Amino acid sequence: MGPKGELIERYVSNKLGDDCSGDGSEEHPYKTLRRLFEVMTLEKVPQLKIYVDATEKPEEKWAEISKTQLKKKMKNYKIQSQKSAASGETATGTPAESTVTSAPSAVEIKEDLSLPAAIKSKICNLQ
Repeated sequence: MGPKGELIERYVSNKLGDDCSGDGSEEHPYKTLRRLFEVMTLEKVPQLKIYVDATEKPEEKWAEISKTQLKKKMKNYKIQSQKSAASGETATGTPAESTVTSAPSAVEIKEDLSLPAAIKSKICNLQ
């Protein structure tokens, strides 16, 4: 919670947001909830009041995210984080640096010129 126990407001907009330069404010919202979860730890999310693009009322710019949508997005984020950790990627989705380098291929493939030239055909056209 904020300094006096109030909820911290954060904004997410697919239309106006930017995950690189956004800070979660109304003027500079995040583009995705994933970025919000990366910046704020998941333990702090219940202390946030998250606003997203209003879809039901076009006259309003922001609408508070529904609890079910937030729960679903948090669950997806946790699953993706676990998958990326298991596959060796960082939280941002970029591959983690590896100390193992791939060995050059020892097999060289060449066309055998003693055989007739290969032709491209479909199986259904073969007799």
